[in-house]
Amino acid sequence: MFSVDPNGPAAPPPRRPPVWVGAAVATGVVLLVLIGVWVYSAGSDPLGTDRAVGPSTTATTTTIEGRSLPTAPPATTGRPAGDGSGAVFTTCRDIAQKFPLGPRTCTIVSPSGLSGTERLPVVVLLHGANTTPADVIATGGWAAAVSRDRFIVAAPQGLFSSWNAGDCCLLAHSAQIDDAGFVDQVIGQLVARPDVDPARVYLVGESNGGMMVYRSLCTTEHPIAGAASVEGTSVSNCPPRAPVPLLHVHGRDDVTIPYRGGPSAVPLVVGANFVPVEQSLAQFASGEGCAEPPAQSTTGSATIRVWSGCRGGVEVRLASVAGVGHSWPRSPAYDTTAEILRFFGLAHA
Repeated sequence: MFSVDPNGPAAPPPRRPPVWVGAAVATGVVLLVLIGVWVYSAGSDPLGTDRAVGPSTTATTTTIEGRSLPTAPPATTGRPAGDGSGAVFTTCRDIAQKFPLGPRTCTIVSPSGLSGTERLPVVVLLHGANTTPADVIATGGWAAAVSRDRFIVAAPQGLFSSWNAGDCCLLAHSAQIDDAGFVDQVIGQLVARPDVDPARVYLVGESNGGMMVYRSLCTTEHPIAGAASVEGTSVSNCPPRAPVPLLHVHGRDDVTIPYRGGPSAVPLVVGANFVPVEQSLAQFASGEGCAEPPAQSTTGSATIRVWSGCRGGVEVRLASVAGVGHSWPRSPAYDTTAEILRFFGLAHA
């Protein structure tokens, strides 16, 4: 005979959600916290606390290809914009990107009076974390340099105002944004322009953007004629695809990306433990087959180390600037923008 449970059939055990649900929730919480931190700090630069502050300027607009575009960078952060005399500001056309947040754009700065047959060098300029293309254009005085030396600047905007340069930094890294692919698309769009010389494409970046320069050198399929990193460092752990001349500028008093290496003094640079800058440049030079030890000299407040005898006849140069923290040095003793242009062979004076 069968016995009957007077309390009825036993209730089935409660179902636990799949493991992936918990992981997704945890990831979402982390991203929300990071977004909150980013929004809270918007308008500041967690990787750049030493910048000079100057008067703001008012942007004007002009109509180009049926669109109203700025002819001067919006100085929303009060940083010096430079006079920009003769420079023309436009935007890249939308760049398709396989990412749910949609197309991405960049700012183009060109000299006025371009002829239909003139092909100019182009500098791809990458901003620092939590800043904008307008900020880095203003900080380096790039609009005036474009007019004086006749080249083009293309300054892309990073998603979440940061770049996924490898093991750093902020939301772009946390969300694993394909910034390497994006920068490559920007370069591809630029070299297709009739006013750009595809043999003279240069990469320049500040702070997190300087880190992105190093990553781009080992990922882009396009030839790079020269590169410069200002207050950035390599966090991508990969060598350049081809020998490329490199200038690295770093303040010896930098505690955000410490010149002597180690953890950052900025809490938002979570988990980063930087290699000493001199060691990082020596590794880069070794990857380019350069001779050791580097030659050393002094220019103003900067100590210059130069690795030569590299593959392809390129040169690797480190300028460590005394008395400078995490900033873009632009003093009479060492003018970073001028030195970059001289290193690239773009300075006319």
